[in-house]
Amino acid sequence: MLSDEKHHLEAIQQEPTLEAFKQSALYNEFYTKVHGQNLLWMAFRDRNELLSCVYLRETEYSDNELAMLHLIQPHMESAWRNWKRTRSLKQEVDLLKKSIFQSEEEEAKVARIRKMLESLTSRQRDVVELVAAGKDNQQIADELKISVLTVKKHLQTIFQSMDVQHRTELAAKWHQAHSVSLYQPNDD
Repeated sequence: MLSDEKHHLEAIQQEPTLEAFKQSALYNEFYTKVHGQNLLWMAFRDRNELLSCVYLRETEYSDNELAMLHLIQPHMESAWRNWKRTRSLKQEVDLLKKSIFQSEEEEAKVARIRKMLESLTSRQRDVVELVAAGKDNQQIADELKISVLTVKKHLQTIFQSMDVQHRTELAAKWHQAHSVSLYQPNDD
């Protein structure tokens, strides 16, 4: 057995532990069938995670092999931690890429809505703004000093131009076009 305060390697080879192990059902029913009569176990801990490595073989581990494993164990532990960190960073990058893609896609959608709104007449834009504020046809007519029939005609034209089916969808598009964008495209 080789150990220090940080690392621990153990091979079950010493008497009487090895002899007792060879008498066990586990040894006779499993390890001999998989040609793993000799077992070496290494464990690496990183915060709340534990990685266990078990090596099985027919022949015994020599003192030189155990010494070599003792030397490389900290490097294997470091490689495992680096792999975990790399995997974590890749996941973060993938999320950022997805977020940027969604932001760019959302920005393009908002730009299309703004362009549709700009194509409306100023009176139609006033009607859209009042619909977005939750006003009904009578309130819009009163505020703009036009008839309810004129409001309805404006809404028919607006629905067609904005490719919407109802007031709620129109209001949602107006709010989407007037929301503050957090995405800032890079000019580089």
